[in-house]
Amino acid sequence: MVGVGDAEIDIRIPIQKLPDVTEQPGPGEQRDDAEPNLRTSAALPKLIGRAAQDGERGANRVDLSALQRPIPVIARVLGACRAVGMPVIHTRETFKPDLSDVQPHRLWRGIDGKGVAVGDEGPKGRYLIEGAECWQIIPELAPQDGEPVFDKPSYGAFGFTGIEKYLRERGITNLILTGLTTDCCIHTNVREALDRGFDCLTLADGTGACFEAVHEAAIQLLIKKSGVFGAVAESPALLEALQRLPVAEAASS
Repeated sequence: MVGVGDAEIDIRIPIQKLPDVTEQPGPGEQRDDAEPNLRTSAALPKLIGRAAQDGERGANRVDLSALQRPIPVIARVLGACRAVGMPVIHTRETFKPDLSDVQPHRLWRGIDGKGVAVGDEGPKGRYLIEGAECWQIIPELAPQDGEPVFDKPSYGAFGFTGIEKYLRERGITNLILTGLTTDCCIHTNVREALDRGFDCLTLADGTGACFEAVHEAAIQLLIKKSGVFGAVAESPALLEALQRLPVAEAASS
C-alpha cells in the first residue's frame, strides 16, 4: 500500500501512535494518544492487478475470494487519504516481455509443474508482463492524476525503484501499507522500509493472500509489542483517526 497491492504527513510521531491505531496491545493496554499531522505520511498500496481480480489465478481454478476481499477496504482508505491530502504512492510488480529481468525462481512452476510462472499466457495476457491486460490496475484502485506508480521487478519496491529517493525528497517517513500479498510483497516492503528508517503501519483488513489462513499467519508475524515490524491495525481505526484531523492541517499538507 504493495502496496503489495497490495501497498502508500510532518508526522513527527511514528504512525503507530495515531490514536487507536496500534499493533494489537495486550488486554487493557493502549498506546499513548498522539495528534498526527499530515506532512510526512503516505499511503502505499501494493496495487492489485487484473490477474488477481479475474485473470491467471482464476483460469487455474484458484478461489480468488481471499485476494478480492481487501479491494473495497483499500478503496475506502485511498479515498480517505486523498480527502485529507495524504500522498498516495503505488507499486506494481512488472517484468519485461523478454523476461530478462525475471529471477530464475520466478520461472519455476513448482514440483508438479502446474504453477503459474512470470510470463505465462492466460486469458488476459502474460502474467505480470508490462502492458498485458492482467498487469493493468483494477479500476476500483486506479491511481489518480499525479499519483506515482513504481513498477518493480521484485517483491519489494525499495531495491529496484526510485521510491526511496521519492519519499526522502518529500520528507515522507511514515507509510501505510495495503494490497497483495500479505506474506510476500507486503512483508518484503515492511522490512525494506523499516531497514531504511521508515515507520510502517500495515492494515490487516486492507491486505490479503491467496488463502485466508496464510494471510492471518502473516499478520500475526508482524504483530510485536516492541513494534519491531511497525504497527498493525484494522482500517476503521485509521479512518477514524483521519476523520479527526483538523481541517486546517489537512489543507496545509
